[in-house]
Amino acid sequence: MFAQLTLAVLISRLIALLIGTTFHEYMHNYVGYLMGDNTPVYQGRLTLDPRKHIYWPGFLMFVVLGFGILGTAPINAGTMNNPRVAWGQRLTRLQRFGVSVLAGPVGNLIVATIFAIPIRLLMGAAPGVFTFSLVPGNPNVFPSVGQVLWDLVFWNVLLFVFNLIPLGPLDGRYVLRMFLPPNMQYPYERFQDQYGMMVLFGLIFLSFLMPAFNVLGTLISEPTGLITRLLLGL
Repeated sequence: MFAQLTLAVLISRLIALLIGTTFHEYMHNYVGYLMGDNTPVYQGRLTLDPRKHIYWPGFLMFVVLGFGILGTAPINAGTMNNPRVAWGQRLTRLQRFGVSVLAGPVGNLIVATIFAIPIRLLMGAAPGVFTFSLVPGNPNVFPSVGQVLWDLVFWNVLLFVFNLIPLGPLDGRYVLRMFLPPNMQYPYERFQDQYGMMVLFGLIFLSFLMPAFNVLGTLISEPTGLITRLLLGL
């Protein structure tokens, strides 16, 4: 992974993750606001300004290493009493929170779908755009338009898949809880509080220390590849 890191790769990845993370966190906040939470308003997070959403140390760590805390969206389930949309009134508070959490990964899928459209058009009309650098003679310094578009699709699909893993602080933990029957929610939360983070980080470290047993990589790569191919028509 590190041997393939060039300035062009890092720039392209940074652009893709910056757009993806900003929209991911914005969707958390916007749907949380629709569900009745005023925290996004008080904290000025109903905006697409990345400075309001990005956790920069973790973000840069993710750009280089492939994992890290990209951003934050401190939505508050306790204030979701008066949804601003009619359909939200029919949901329990737990379901409203789950919907606002699910909105983040769905936002990444929306971004990937939007940028898959020009790739499909360019592959048919001008395939060379995927190989030519924006500055001829320096392909390792500046990414091509095609590379940026490809990364916008790939990394946003990956964020969609990764964030739906039901472990630790990932969105999937709260999305899955939304669908559990009431008698299973307490033991589920107890397991998550005690072991969820430990299991997640154990899988991450295992993927680096023992690539042959990269369970997490398999869980992510297979659905990421499938969804990416579907979006691009490959």
